[in-house]
Amino acid sequence: MRSFTDRRQLIGLFACFALIGITSPLTGASAQDRSPVAILEGLVGAPQDVQLYDGKVYVLHERSSSRGPSVTVYDDSSGAQSSQPLKELLGPDTELYEPYSLAFDSLGNMYVSNASTAENEELGSVVVFPRDFATGNTPPTKVLTGVESRLVRAWGIVLDDQDQLYVASTKEVDDNEVGSVLKYAAGWTEPDTAPIAELTGPATQLMQPTSLHLANKKLLVGNIRWDDSLEETQIPVPNDDTPTGINPILSTSVLSFSTDWTDSHRPEQILQGSKTKLTGASDITVDLAGNLHVANVLLDWDGQDFDFVDTAILTFAAGWNGDVSPISSIQGGNELNAALGLALHPNGNLHVANRSSSGEHSIIVYPGLSTSVPGTANPAPGAANPAPGVANPVPGAADPIPGTEKAVPPGQVRKLKIMSRTKRSVKFKWKKPATAGTFQITDYTTHIERKSLERKKTKAVTQFKNRKKFVWHWGKLKPGKRYVLEVGAESSGDVGDMKQIKFKTRKRS
Repeated sequence: MRSFTDRRQLIGLFACFALIGITSPLTGASAQDRSPVAILEGLVGAPQDVQLYDGKVYVLHERSSSRGPSVTVYDDSSGAQSSQPLKELLGPDTELYEPYSLAFDSLGNMYVSNASTAENEELGSVVVFPRDFATGNTPPTKVLTGVESRLVRAWGIVLDDQDQLYVASTKEVDDNEVGSVLKYAAGWTEPDTAPIAELTGPATQLMQPTSLHLANKKLLVGNIRWDDSLEETQIPVPNDDTPTGINPILSTSVLSFSTDWTDSHRPEQILQGSKTKLTGASDITVDLAGNLHVANVLLDWDGQDFDFVDTAILTFAAGWNGDVSPISSIQGGNELNAALGLALHPNGNLHVANRSSSGEHSIIVYPGLSTSVPGTANPAPGAANPAPGVANPVPGAADPIPGTEKAVPPGQVRKLKIMSRTKRSVKFKWKKPATAGTFQITDYTTHIERKSLERKKTKAVTQFKNRKKFVWHWGKLKPGKRYVLEVGAESSGDVGDMKQIKFKTRKRS
C-alpha cells in the first residue's frame, strides 16, 4: 500500500497542478441549471478554503511564490460581494505556514489548521484569532501544537455547539498513512494540549481524512484511500481530443460517525463506489434538507505526480449510504476550474473556493438545490431564519412567485475586450455577468455603431449557455472608422445593462 511521503503531496491533490479543459466524465446527475449567481474575482492568492460568518466571507489563501499564506475578509451583508477585502491577515507573526482549513467557534473566534509549522515541518498546528482580529501581521491568541497534541498533520477542522474542536490528522506508521480525527475539550489554552478522544484504527476506515463537517449530531469525514486494485482501471473520457482513459490510484469515501465515540468506531454510513462519481473529496457540507454536497476533483497519476483533470460539485440526497448516484452536479467549466472549499449560505446558496491555473482565482456562488429535484426534501418546518448580520439572498438565487415582484434583469457582462481588428472587421470576447438576475440568461445581444453616424446594427448571439468565455465577430465595417461596441446579457425578464467599448478599424494600406 502506498503512502504520501511528503505532506505537500496531499495538499497537492487539491492544489491542481495542471489544469486542462476536457469534457467532464463526472456525469449522470440531474441536469438542473445551477449557473453562478455571483462571482467574487480578483483574489490576492490561490484559495484553499472559504467560510461564511456574521455576514462576511472569509477566504484562506495558500502560500505562493510572491506572498505568504493569508486570510482575507469580504463583506457579504448586502447580498453582493465586494471585490475589495475589508481586512487581511498576513505576515510571519500570524503563524500561518501551510494553512488548510477554516472554522469558527460560538464566540466568533477563527481557527485555522496548518499541515505543518515553521518550527517543525513534521508537526501540524491549529492557530486561533479573535473575532475582531486586526488587519496585517497579527499574532494568534493561542496555538495548538506539539507532541502531546498528536497533531502530526492537521487538515480539516470543525467545532461543535459546545466549542469542542475536531481535527482531521494523518501520521505515517510502517510506511503507511494512518488517519484519525482528534477531539479537544472546549477552552483549551496550553499549546501542547492532549486530545480528549481519538477516532482511529482499521474499523474506522480512516486513511487520509481531508475534510470534516458536523450535522444532526453526526461527524462527516471526507476520506481518501489508496486502492491498489484501481491502478489498472481505465475510466473512459467522452472526448476525442483527450486521452482514452484516466488511471486513478485513489478512491474517495464520505464516512458518517456518531459524535459520542471515544476510540475506534465503525462508520454508520459509507458513501463510496463507482456510481457516486467520487474521485477526490476536497470539502463537504450539508444543507438544511440534509443533502450532502461534495467538492470533488478528478486526478491522474503518471507514476510520479498528480495532474488535475476535472472538478465538480456533487450533491447526494439525504440518507445517502453505499454506492449511490448524485442527484445533482455542477460540472467543471461552468466558471469552475478547481473546487477546493465549500460554504453554505443561510439562503441555501453554495460558496465555492475556486482555483485556476491562469491565476484568475475566485469565490463562485451557485444557487441552492431546487426542491423539485427528485430525492430532495424541503427544509424542516420551523427552520431558523438567518441570524442578524448574515447576508441577504444573492439576486437570482431563486425564482419569485409570478406577479409578486418585479423581475430583475441580468447583470452587466464582464471583461469585454477587443481580440483583433482589421480594416473591415473586429473580433471581441466577454464573460458572463456575475449575477444572472431573476431568470436564466438565454442570449447575448451586441450593438455596433459608427461614432460619426446614428446608424446601428443589431445581432443576437445565441448558443452560449454555460460557456465560460464568449467570442463574437463583426464584419462589413468601414476602414479607418471609429466604432462603439456594446454587449448585453438577455433573459426572459429583460436585457441587462450594456457593456461598452470603443475601437477604430485599421486604415487602408
